[in-house]
Amino acid sequence: MECRVEEFTNDKAATEWLSAQKPSTKATYRKGWRLFRAFTGMTGDQILLDRESDMSAKWEKKALEFKTWVVKQKTQRGETYSEGASKTFTIGVRSFFAYHRKDLKFRTAEAKKLTEARRKKEDYRYTRENLGEMANITDLQGKYIITAGKSFGMRIGDFLKLRRGDLEPYLKLTPPISIGELPTEKEGVPQCPFIDSDALPIIQAMIYEMNRQSRIGPEEKILSIEETQVNNILKKVTSQAGINPGNKRIRFHCLRKFLTDRLSSHMSESKWKQIVGKKIDEKAYVSPDLLRDDYGRVMADTCFAKGGSGDVEMLARKEALRILAKNAGYSDSEISHMIREQKDVPEVEVLERLATNPKKQRLDGGGLAFQEVAERALADIILGAIKKVQEAQK
Repeated sequence: MECRVEEFTNDKAATEWLSAQKPSTKATYRKGWRLFRAFTGMTGDQILLDRESDMSAKWEKKALEFKTWVVKQKTQRGETYSEGASKTFTIGVRSFFAYHRKDLKFRTAEAKKLTEARRKKEDYRYTRENLGEMANITDLQGKYIITAGKSFGMRIGDFLKLRRGDLEPYLKLTPPISIGELPTEKEGVPQCPFIDSDALPIIQAMIYEMNRQSRIGPEEKILSIEETQVNNILKKVTSQAGINPGNKRIRFHCLRKFLTDRLSSHMSESKWKQIVGKKIDEKAYVSPDLLRDDYGRVMADTCFAKGGSGDVEMLARKEALRILAKNAGYSDSEISHMIREQKDVPEVEVLERLATNPKKQRLDGGGLAFQEVAERALADIILGAIKKVQEAQK
């Protein structure tokens, strides 16, 4: 039923309109346009020509009918489209007409119908304890997604755009650490994220891992995976942690909601919206540095490594040892398997054995013996993180 993307080459009006959209918006509107073409049986060029002689609000009615029609259609996975998707696709249709200066005009009641959308599934609301349990059992990549995700409160698209140069210059500061203003793709306004005490040692470990992989340029992406992979990692780790979300949805956006719920209880609306990148009155903007104290108060509710430097040290130590175990020749799956097999032994002890007993002796780091590289990495990652937490407590 859906039109193929390549068929748009014969649809000049649609191609021109889509080309003017932002990348993420374009992808969503393209999906909606395929459905609208299937619904109408017409191309964008034909629709515009018909609109010229429309004296009976034909296309306003079509748009309303389309919104109702969409939720009865099935995706490639065999699921029906949500009302949220139906609403977004219909907004795309309005955008098409508006772009070509043939705006659709709706009565107040009709406009309200267009913007109504009941959620197909509610997002699961993680607790701080949930996230702590998840971060404790997953690998470095999973730890980064969880700790940095709830620390920054970003949308997934913006999160995946983060590069080494966005974070590394700030890692010697004391948390909460402002990383300045970063652009948002969806709303086109700046966001002012902070690195909290949970995320700091994990980001430092990620940078060390990037060094190990010779990914040292400032434009190197921290994560080189797709949005679906991020969501699948969260679902997997949630299950592994024994968390039952019921009929709620698990996705990266849950981490954004986790932070915004807590930000909103500690500061004014304009401040928390500025941190997570939502539109506010231009006069309400303040320097990211002025948001630091407010964010610092929120950390008491968002950080699961709470017992002074000890908890943060243990979190950092485990992650450093995981990296060293990988350097010693063990894969992520082997490490996880050995931890599960020795569940009565503290995880840090299992990791220490692996890290200090490489599969084979080798040289690393430009001629340094493995043990020397291991000790240096462990000291750099752990002591650096602990120093920052201790400074924050003074």
